[in-house]
Amino acid sequence: MSLLKSTPRFPASAASATVFSYSEKILLLYLVFYFLVPYKPWGFPFSFHMPVLFLGLLVCGRDALGALRSGKAGVPGDVPVLAAAVIVFSLSAAFVHFREFSRISVQAYIMSFACYFFVRAVVTQSFVGRLYRVMNGYLILSGILILLQVNEFWPAYVSGFFGQTNFGRGTQGWGFANTHILAGGSIAWMFSSVFARYSLRGETVWSLREEAFWLSALSLGGAGLFYTLNRGAWLGAACALLLLAASILFRGLPKKHFLRGGIAVAAFLVLLKFLMQPAVYKMQEKLSFVRNISVSPVSTVSNDAASLTRLKAWGVALDAIAQSPFWGLGIGRYPEFYSKAFPKLFIGVDRYGFDDNPRQIPHNSYLYYASEAGLLAALALFVFFGYVFVTAWRAGPASQVFPFLMGLVSVYAWLFTSDFINERIAWIAIGVVGGLAPFIKVRFFNGVHPQVR
Repeated sequence: MSLLKSTPRFPASAASATVFSYSEKILLLYLVFYFLVPYKPWGFPFSFHMPVLFLGLLVCGRDALGALRSGKAGVPGDVPVLAAAVIVFSLSAAFVHFREFSRISVQAYIMSFACYFFVRAVVTQSFVGRLYRVMNGYLILSGILILLQVNEFWPAYVSGFFGQTNFGRGTQGWGFANTHILAGGSIAWMFSSVFARYSLRGETVWSLREEAFWLSALSLGGAGLFYTLNRGAWLGAACALLLLAASILFRGLPKKHFLRGGIAVAAFLVLLKFLMQPAVYKMQEKLSFVRNISVSPVSTVSNDAASLTRLKAWGVALDAIAQSPFWGLGIGRYPEFYSKAFPKLFIGVDRYGFDDNPRQIPHNSYLYYASEAGLLAALALFVFFGYVFVTAWRAGPASQVFPFLMGLVSVYAWLFTSDFINERIAWIAIGVVGGLAPFIKVRFFNGVHPQVR
């Protein structure tokens, strides 16, 4: 059976099916809790969204047992691939490094793996319409919040009400998050997914209300993404939109909606430039970096303290991999390794502007994982990442999964300059693609013929 021909196509409208299962309600609640309060509030030992994840896993486990008893059980191809990655991770974290066990760090990865299984088990074609509404609503609300925040309207710093003040007022826009990095990654994922869905609607005619809703989400989401000043999130969204544009051009798909969305975002940002002049921390420095790097990349990077700090951290991560290539340093051990290398890192270098924190993390999720878990675990995980991407890519732009694949591209690129590989946002993005991608399903009962999800 052809994977492409069996892939679900876009529905005629953005509306979803009326059936709303119990597990879908839990997933919707989980997403709302996570994106509104993604951190542990007031120093609590757990976040608001964690109990909802446990409830969702229990419901999914009950459904899986029911499928086993009825003889309808099957294992999609991504599940054993991720299971293998989790097994190698567990060997590294709990067996090889059992004396260097960081419970908090390992717990974050366990919750992330569990998040993937929950999200990919629940997300189906019927849930897609609701998910887009959640994304559009989040882009609108977070965009408004960020515009208020960069204009120092203090009640808009919602994370401060939950004990997450961080740098205080007058810094980059955080939206609902407690850091501009997490805010940027979350918005980049939703913005890229929504932009792709809007661009790939073909000749489908939407009502004026639908059109306004989606363009408002793109415009406010684009503004929010801009004012996070998270360059890694900008890079992620740019990679996703470039790949989307290439897919549209090379496949001869209609370009008008892609252009209309781009014009709406650009026009709104230009309008804000004349209406707002916020004194955001390091705003001009970061904008100058983006302008100059295409002209003189070496000179620009060498004069940017944040970039050089990251390059130093990447070098330390490579040293850590060279020292413990197969099984890594142990989960949560990189900051200690960095602190030992720190005194010699900036000898003969002007340290003005460098981050003088002696317990850095690499600012690169892939090096972070490889240095702590080892190359064996990293290879297994990266194979899983690639497998999910390739399977979804083969489904093509007409499939339900393709817009979310563009969102996943933005997350993959964002992880290159952030350490959020053990954060739920990354695994939610991967889980949505996993739930919609046409993986081969191997039946355990009633025959062993592969079926396409």
